[in-house]
Amino acid sequence: MATRIDTVEGRNRLKPRKATYWHTVRKGCQLGFRRMSADAPGTWLAQAYDTSTFKQTRRSLGDFSDVAPGERFEAARKAAEKWFAHLDKGGSLEVVTVKVACEQYVTYVRAQSVLARSPADKQKILRNATDLEGRYRRWVNGAPLGAIELQKLQRTQLESWTLTLAGTAVLIDPYAPQPRTRPRARSTINRDMTALRAALNRAHDVGLVTSDLAWKEALKPLDNANGRRNVYINSKQRAALVAAIPSADIAAFVRAMTLLPLRPGALAALTVENFDARRGALRVSLDKVGSGREFQLPTETANFLKKQSKGKSPGTPLFARADGKAWNKDAWKGPVKDAVAAANRAAEVAHDESSALPTNVTAYTLRHSVITDLVDADVNALTIAFLSGTSVAMIEKHYFQPGNRTASALQHLVL
Repeated sequence: MATRIDTVEGRNRLKPRKATYWHTVRKGCQLGFRRMSADAPGTWLAQAYDTSTFKQTRRSLGDFSDVAPGERFEAARKAAEKWFAHLDKGGSLEVVTVKVACEQYVTYVRAQSVLARSPADKQKILRNATDLEGRYRRWVNGAPLGAIELQKLQRTQLESWTLTLAGTAVLIDPYAPQPRTRPRARSTINRDMTALRAALNRAHDVGLVTSDLAWKEALKPLDNANGRRNVYINSKQRAALVAAIPSADIAAFVRAMTLLPLRPGALAALTVENFDARRGALRVSLDKVGSGREFQLPTETANFLKKQSKGKSPGTPLFARADGKAWNKDAWKGPVKDAVAAANRAAEVAHDESSALPTNVTAYTLRHSVITDLVDADVNALTIAFLSGTSVAMIEKHYFQPGNRTASALQHLVL
């Protein structure tokens, strides 16, 4: 008896059974249909003959119940052809979801730490793996996207995920009586997309999926996401901020940020052994960029660091909290905000508007401000990039504004 699975009428005539009814798509490739009971929609399968192992390989394609009965054969055939093409390109037989691909990427990144050139580089790699793991946990693992098989991943699904990412507001002061929210920064959205793109690219590299078309455009970075940090406070305002801090531990940490163009995290990671008091030199071991760099300090800054390191053992934080622990974002965020409010109250009492601070000053504002002052002091971009642990290109892009320096440049031409 002839059996046909390419028409609804043909499938309805098939006797329900455990065995699969097969339809040849091309030599060595077949599309199958199996229905265990008369009232079930049935399941579609793909089967390919592997000439290297002389074995048949099968893959379940699903029931396509979301497709009209008359269109299910064609939908199943296209899914099968996609899988056949994947195998033809050397693709893996392993069925992996987006969530699993992300987990595998975290494992891969962590494994790279054994190849690190220094302990500092090893810690940097491990911190990156932990950061990736956190981003996947927040945005992929519990999302519908996480359950999608890589070979079935579509651009529209990633675009939908990106819109959800952009539309999720950031909670401000979660412990406040009336928490507030703000839109997510484009740079933050880019970092989350970059994390997912890295995991998918790795899956593509190892053959779990043979095409990157689904995410090549959908996960492209957003434009204008890394604009210049426009909040700037001058030296008088920075001094007022430090003076308004009642606690010696956070005051020392904030003052250090006014003396060094380091990221707050890099400053917090400094230990006593990073500072050579005899030579007046500082070595930055842990940083986003430029870890392991060392530079000489002016006398005033060196004396300040000597005071901070006095009586401390080499491995302890150079700038520690009152309990001896190193600073972190959660620990310094509140005190800096309180200090801004206190400085503004003091400025109001003294009727000194020049000491008042913008209410959105953060620890990173200090880094931006001191880098800006270095630029205005005509320090060359290479030196600023080295001190701050970033690239010359980033310094030139965000801080050197030619339009603001034309008058001083043209002054050299005056006869």
